[in-house]
Order: sequence, then structure tokens, then C-alpha cells
Amino acid sequence: RLEQEKARLTRRLGKIAIEKEAAENSELTRQLADSLMSQPRLAIAPTGETMIANIYDEKNYPLALDPLLSVMDNAQALYKRYRKQRRATEELTQQLLQGEELLSYLDNLLYALDTIVNRAELEEIKQEMQENNLLPKEKKKASVAHSEPLMLLLPDGDVIAVGRNNRQNDWLTLKWARSGDWWFHTQKIPGSHVLLRSQEETPTDEKFLLAASLAAYFSKGRLSSQVPVDYTRRKHVKKPGGAKPGFVIYQQQRTLYVTPEEEKVTQLISQYKK
Repeated sequence: RLEQEKARLTRRLGKIAIEKEAAENSELTRQLADSLMSQPRLAIAPTGETMIANIYDEKNYPLALDPLLSVMDNAQALYKRYRKQRRATEELTQQLLQGEELLSYLDNLLYALDTIVNRAELEEIKQEMQENNLLPKEKKKASVAHSEPLMLLLPDGDVIAVGRNNRQNDWLTLKWARSGDWWFHTQKIPGSHVLLRSQEETPTDEKFLLAASLAAYFSKGRLSSQVPVDYTRRKHVKKPGGAKPGFVIYQQQRTLYVTPEEEKVTQLISQYKK
């Protein structure tokens, strides 16, 4: 169902992009309207197809005018078209942004489905899809046992927490984390929220790299090298009102580039998992 929704949305975004490109000629439309206004005695061809000298770039442009209207009335019609194109451009730009956010959300759900480790995580994703109208709601709502994020307790008492789906990500970042904790996430790649809670004001470089490696491993970039991972204090991470589960915005981030190694991550989890 997610793959079908993603394919449908991708096709829709392609059409919107084409419409937006066509609407972006609004500036030329305004220039030609201004040019008509400066040429009140221009002879309009009987067919309406008339060459217009653009006063801004001094080039000639073919333009379909209404031979039954005056030059001034044709110019006013062009201004009306210009305003309509501008509104369309703004609306289509907003539709593209919203569609791209939804596409990112679908990718996050697909990533979470690829990495589930138990039935509870699967049921949470199913429930989330129902709540966001991606699956039909069931008449009788089944109770879902909450899955738990991955928690690693380091030898010195520091903790690294990894969200495995959107519910866990939201819970870790928005409820469990403290303002001074360090937050990690792959840059523009679907993946887990990773939190580092340290007893030190500034953890060692080794711990930053460890948390970044976990963020890269628990993402769609796990098979890549030099994966960009952004990190910042939890206090700089916000969830916009009405945002989809798992979606946040953040500031004052820095970026680490890491290559996740499955053997090392597996060993780390088996050694420090709470």
C-alpha cells in the first residue's frame, strides 16, 4: 500500500512541476503587458498573432491578441493573466512543498517497515497508517502493545537511545530527551532519531562518532559510505504544529560523515543493550 501511494504521489508531483514551469512565465507576461501599454498605436493583425517588442530586453515576441479589443484592453487582459499566473505559481509551489514532505514521510514509513524486529513495531506502523488515512480504519480498534526503542548503556553510565519507528522517534525526542541531550539524524535520509545522554557537558569525539554511526546504520543510508549525520542539542529540535509523526525541524547543527559497519554496530548492541 505504501509503495502504491508513493508511486501515485510521485506521478502527481511530476504533473505539478510541469504546471509550475508553465506558470512561471508570469514575469514575461507582465513585461509584455507593460510593452503593450507603451505602444498604444500598435497595429494588431487581423488574426491576432502580433509581434511585440519587449521594452525590457529589446527582443520581439509573438503574442496572440484579441483583434476585437484595443491595445489598452489587450494589455489589461495580459495583466489579468499575469496575476492569475502568479497566484498559480504560489499555489503550485506550496503543493510541491507539501507533496515532498509527504513523500519523505512515506519513505520514513517504508524504512521503518524494512527494519521491524517484532510484531509490536509492525502493529504500531499499521496503526499510524490508519490514523493518517493510508489504510482503512478498523471498526474495532485493537489494543497495541508499545514497542521499545533501542537503549545502549555505556560503561561510564552514558546512554544512547535509538528510535526504530516514528512513534519511538517522537517519544524519544519530545518526551524522553532532556534539553541538553545530543540529537542525531541522517541528513535528508529517512532514519532513526538517536539521542546521546552524557554526564559530560561535551562528550568525547569517540562518543559523537559512535552516536553518528548508529544514526547512519539505522537509516536508509546504512549500505553507503560517508553518510552525512547532523547533530545538535535537543533544545534546538522542534516539531511544527500539525507535522506528521517523526517529522521535526532543527537548528545550530553540525555534520559528521561516517561509514556504518554492521559488524561493529552488532557487537556494540550485543555488548551494551539495556
